[in-house]
Amino acid sequence: MASTSPLANSPILLTEAESRAFALLETAFGDTLWDVLRVYIDQGERYSLALQEATTDTHWQEAVRQGLKIAALASDLDIRPVVAAARALSDAVYDGHTAHARRNAAQIMVLEFERSVLVLESRYPGLVASP
Repeated sequence: MASTSPLANSPILLTEAESRAFALLETAFGDTLWDVLRVYIDQGERYSLALQEATTDTHWQEAVRQGLKIAALASDLDIRPVVAAARALSDAVYDGHTAHARRNAAQIMVLEFERSVLVLESRYPGLVASP
């Protein structure tokens, strides 16, 4: 992940619920967990970039589509804040919110994804490849 993220220097503390969720993931995926997490990160970063581009170009349906792709990846891992952010982005677009509100929802979507990657990296050091 790029170190330009506003979250890059923030300490990531895992809640008890997050720790339990990781234990469930470790049980469910076993030895393949790192591979699954890398797919989440790699594809999520690609979709996140496409979401940002769509937002810049004000192609809101495409932004929602990319957000929902990220949410599908996150849902498989039960990363609820990312899923909730995708829902909020979709609501902002399809409920006719202002362009400003849509951009904010898109930014929150990207930040939640970035936060999830930072949480994963804090739990599994070395998971995220250096650029």
